[in-house]
Formats: sequence, C-alpha cells, structure tokens
Amino acid sequence: MSLLIVASPQSTNLARVLSEVEVFVRRFIFFRSDHQVCAVVLFIAHTHCVASADATPYLHVTSPEKQSGKSRLLEVIELLVSKPWRAVETTESALFRKVSTDQPTLLLDEVDAIFKRDAKHFQGLRAMLNAGHRQGTRVPRSVGQGSQWRAEKFDVLSAKVLAGIGNIPDTIADRSIRIELARRAHGEIVERFRYRDARQQAIPIFDRLAKALGAGDLERLKVARPLIPASLDDRAADGWEPLLAIADLAGGQWPDRARDSATALNVLKSADEEDSYGVRLLRDIAAVFRERNTVFLPTRDLMEALIEIETSPWPAWWQHDFKREAFNAVAAKLAQILKPYGILPKKRRQGLANVRGYHIDDFAEASSRYLNSPMRIPDPEQRNIAGSGIGPDGWAQDANVASNCDVPTFRPDAPSNGGADLNTISQAVENVMFGIPGSEIIESHDASPKSQAAD
Repeated sequence: MSLLIVASPQSTNLARVLSEVEVFVRRFIFFRSDHQVCAVVLFIAHTHCVASADATPYLHVTSPEKQSGKSRLLEVIELLVSKPWRAVETTESALFRKVSTDQPTLLLDEVDAIFKRDAKHFQGLRAMLNAGHRQGTRVPRSVGQGSQWRAEKFDVLSAKVLAGIGNIPDTIADRSIRIELARRAHGEIVERFRYRDARQQAIPIFDRLAKALGAGDLERLKVARPLIPASLDDRAADGWEPLLAIADLAGGQWPDRARDSATALNVLKSADEEDSYGVRLLRDIAAVFRERNTVFLPTRDLMEALIEIETSPWPAWWQHDFKREAFNAVAAKLAQILKPYGILPKKRRQGLANVRGYHIDDFAEASSRYLNSPMRIPDPEQRNIAGSGIGPDGWAQDANVASNCDVPTFRPDAPSNGGADLNTISQAVENVMFGIPGSEIIESHDASPKSQAAD
C-alpha cells in the first residue's frame, strides 16, 4: 500500500530550496547525468530528516581514476548536509560514541584504503558500515578500563558518504547509491571552488533547507509510503524510499525526476557490479546454449566453449588442465560450482555412447533467480542435440549422419510413403540413432489400394 504526500505551500517551498541546492552543487561539480545530481540533492535533504526513515542509503562517490571530483563533491556536500563530520584517522571508540550520540552525516574519503584486506585498524568502521543503514540497529562494543569492562550497545544509524576509487564490498554496495564521476574532458567547465566563499554562500541555503523540512514535515515523512519503481530490488528500494518520500513532499518535477533517477542509477549500478563466479558461470553458460542453439551440451563441449571466453576467468582456471587431458578434474570443478544452484550433470545417449552433460531445463530456476530471466529454450525448428547430428525430435539432420548409422533420412515434412505414421518413424529412427537394442527400421512401402490388391 502506498501513502502519497499531497503538495502544500510548504512543499512548494521545499521544491524551490531543492532547486537552489541543485544549482549550488552544479556550480562546482560536473556530473555525468542529471540522474546523479538529482540523487545527490535528495540525499542532502535526507540528511536533515534521517530520523523519519526506516533506513538510510549510503552515497557512494567513485571514479576509475584520481582527480575526478570525488573529494570536491565531498567538500561541497559538507556545506549543506546536517551535522557533517569528516572522520579522519579517528579511533574506534570515538567513532562509535560520536555516531551514537550525535547521529552525524559521516563523510569518508579514500574508502578504498578501508577495505583492503590488511586494514585491521578499520574493522570497527567496517562493522558500522555493515550495520549502520537500518533504524534501531545496535553494535556491541567493550567499554571500560583496567579490570572493569562491560559490553555496551551503540546505535550506528547515520547518513554516510563514501568516496574512493573503484568498488566497495557487495554488502555495502547493496546499501548505496552509486555516483560514478569521471575526470573532466576539455570543454567541461565548472566554477573554481574557494572554500571560504562557498561556505558563506551555502549558509542561507542550508538554513532554508533545514527550515523547509520542519517538524510537521518529519511526521508526514514518517508515515509516507511512496511508490517504488518495480525495477528496484529490496535493498535498492530500502535506500531510495526516504528520498522518494522527500521528492513527493516537494512536488512539482521532483517525484518524476526522483523515480527516473532511481531506475537509471540502479540499472547502471547493476551493470557495474561484478558478478560472483557462480553467477558469471551461469551467465556464460546461458550464452553458450544460446550460441549453440541447443538444449543439451556434453560437458566436454561446454568446457571447450567456456575456456574460449577471454573476458571470464575460465581460461586461466581450466585451460591448462584441459589441454593436459585432465578432463575429469576440470569437469568435477565445473560440477562443484553448479551444484549449489541445484544443477547436476546427466547422462544421455548420443550415437552408441553415453555422455555426461547439462540440459537447459536444469538451469531454469537458477537463471530465473540469479540472471533475472530464465534461459531461453532454443527454437525447436533449428536447435540441435549437440554433437549427435540429430534434431530434438529424433530426426537425422543430414544424409551423412543417416548413412553412417544405416538409417534412411526421414523428414516429417516429406510426402508420406504410406503405412507408418510419423510418430512411429520418428521413434524407430531415434531408437537406431541412440543404439537402443531390439530396434527396427520400418521399411517404406507403397500402401496404395492398388498395391494391396496386387498382394
């Protein structure tokens, strides 16, 4: 159920202030899209009313290289958000006490250093980031001195901005709105940022924003249930909900802009996120099924196709063993990755032999859950059972296959020779092609009344 906020004179004032915030931010930062600046503006407003939301998104400001505007955006945001705090080399105890007591907007630069494997002194901060997006979440810490120690739980909810090069851990990225900046090209000009001047200019905008989100509006935001775009998953919906509620409260162009931005940035974020190895394998296997236009792939054929994908890790993982004919070891590794998804290899008759491989039907549930769409079943008129030379209905694909197996080439669309129906012929061909004992080829004969009379 959605509870929409109807615009009021105060809402109109909020819309004007949000536009002021946008103009101010755009003066110093070159954004790659209007969606990015919309998200930043709504996040800035959200920091003034975090208490009204069940959850708060993190703003993840990133870029592939240095000198792309990340730190500058952090400086601009600092002038407009509620209770900004740049945590620089702070102790764990100070960090938890500050956040629990003041609920500041935590501004973290160069977060790529925080998530390095050897960054043990950042473990407390990482725990806070993992838990600090949800209202009511508390993290226990030991408090005391000497021999007097006790466990104390600290509230860790606060708005947070994370700036740094590259990606952040999935658990935190899922809670974040990603703003990817790039180094400005020639002709992409912004105003030079002078902190003292910008701070004086930001003060009246800050005051108007804080006033526009007064106590009455906070109560309205608490009960708001804004419409969430269907393309957002649960985590993204949690993060965008308070921003959409603010947009609805402001009215005007903001509700539509906010939902367009949520959809666009979530799509970009999904595309930029790295798949787990399991999901990447599912995605690559789906591509192989699609390329081969088949419903069954022998394990060897599938492995050969996977190690040809240069943009995936499979060549580095498996090519060496595969070339050394250590096929069983490689096949076991493949099966081990697929097993948690409920996918197991199966035996199937091909010609006179049994081969192990994978059927596309076994990927249906996993692909629907983890690839957001089921694997497509190839066109029955065109697909082949890989390596057999036989179509899915049991018919020989060409005269060479038929002659090699001493089976005449039958086609379901050929003129009937009388006697046997197509199902019987198809079954007979399939029996012989798959080497089923006791099978017989049905001889074609003339079943016309004239032939019968002659008999």
